[in-house]
Amino acid sequence: MNKVISILSIILAIFMIEGGIDKFSGSKVDTEITISKINKYSLEQNEGIIQKILFISGMKQTGYLWELIGFSEILFGLMIIIKRTRILGAILLLPVTLNILLFHAFLEPDETLSLFHVALLFLINSIIIISNRNKVKTLFS
Repeated sequence: MNKVISILSIILAIFMIEGGIDKFSGSKVDTEITISKINKYSLEQNEGIIQKILFISGMKQTGYLWELIGFSEILFGLMIIIKRTRILGAILLLPVTLNILLFHAFLEPDETLSLFHVALLFLINSIIIISNRNKVKTLFS
């Protein structure tokens, strides 16, 4: 069982580190570009797409939130790879993976493959925590 958890940990860590790095390699959001993207869609037919564009561009425009999420994904992904910090990394990563799952569930419900992918990442994160529940109890007692 330990080998399975180690493999799942590496899979989760790779996806999180890759996602975190992507957040730093993207271009900065320009308000005019965001408005032009939104104007391509009609509100009544594409409300979800517009909400997604506004949500992501809003996080990027803060100048820190998008990068903070990326830094967290990289740091917690690295913590999950290291066996000694795996449980703490998985616990700290849980709200991040939950937020990604809820983002896809509410703003991209039509994209079933993406939804399945992030649900699987959340499930892997949960399995890592549940498989170490005795250590988690110790951590919080």
